[in-house]
Amino acid sequence: PLSIAFAAQAWRLLGAALPIVIDQPTNLQARSDMQLGAYLAGMAIESSMLGAAHALANPLTARFGIPHGQAVGAMMPQVIRSNGRLPKVADMYAELVRTSALIFDASAATSSSSVERLADWFSELLIHTGLKNQLRDLGLTQLDLADLVPDAMPQWTRQHNPILFDEMDLMAAYEASW
Repeated sequence: PLSIAFAAQAWRLLGAALPIVIDQPTNLQARSDMQLGAYLAGMAIESSMLGAAHALANPLTARFGIPHGQAVGAMMPQVIRSNGRLPKVADMYAELVRTSALIFDASAATSSSSVERLADWFSELLIHTGLKNQLRDLGLTQLDLADLVPDAMPQWTRQHNPILFDEMDLMAAYEASW
């Protein structure tokens, strides 16, 4: 519950402020909201740990030198979709969409549509910030993907994800991101 509270407030601040900071880098209010949101997100992480996005990203950084934030970002939409298969998580995502009127048209947000909206928004945000949202755009070939799975399996962060990604889930996430 503590992690959820920190994460919800971080979401409100970061989701609204990041696009503003990208478009208006001197906007001090948006930058302040980013700073506080980042702090709260860190507190959320400390309360519940990291998940599958980091387990998937670590091999991308280690093998291909992809900056960790970029690697996490490229994997996040797939992790959102996978985690959204759990009704409790899908409901949380729907709540994020409902409380984010500045970001989403939340008028018809159901749990299932919210999962896709959230994943798509995250992917679009990556592009808006100048990052890549697909592994192929980061220089990986489709043949590289299978080599990543054995490196992602032992990642401790995988164990803290709402859905415990197995080898097939990891491969599916890499393929979807490719």
